Amino acid sequence: MAFDFYTKLDRLGSRMKQLNGKTVTITTDAGSVSLTASITRAKREELAPSGGITVGSLRTYIFDTDELVISGSAFLPARGDEIVEAITNVGTVTCHVLSDDDSPPYEFVTPTRKRIQVFTKIVSIS
Repeated sequence: MAFDFYTKLDRLGSRMKQLNGKTVTITTDAGSVSLTASITRAKREELAPSGGITVGSLRTYIFDTDELVISGSAFLPARGDEIVEAITNVGTVTCHVLSDDDSPPYEFVTPTRKRIQVFTKIVSIS
């Protein structure tokens, strides 16, 4: 029964990617790779150094883990990696992978670890 549920969850993720996927490029210390991601958006309030509240725009990218490969080596996104996304009629959105404290900047979306959700913050739109 559990296997059937996870299989359906993986199929749903693949269908989301097929219908809503966008091509993005991830750049790490090891190099870069272009792949397809499902994308969500959010806003987060942060305490600014001056003591005021700022609102940061966040983007969450969902990738298939088997596509996270550079020069034949699998990798997981790390804090500071860059994700660049081209948006029609807008330009290029550049995001930095971020995490709170020492926690990883990602979560596995499925128990089978076939899909990963990566947390980023928009640093520029050009």
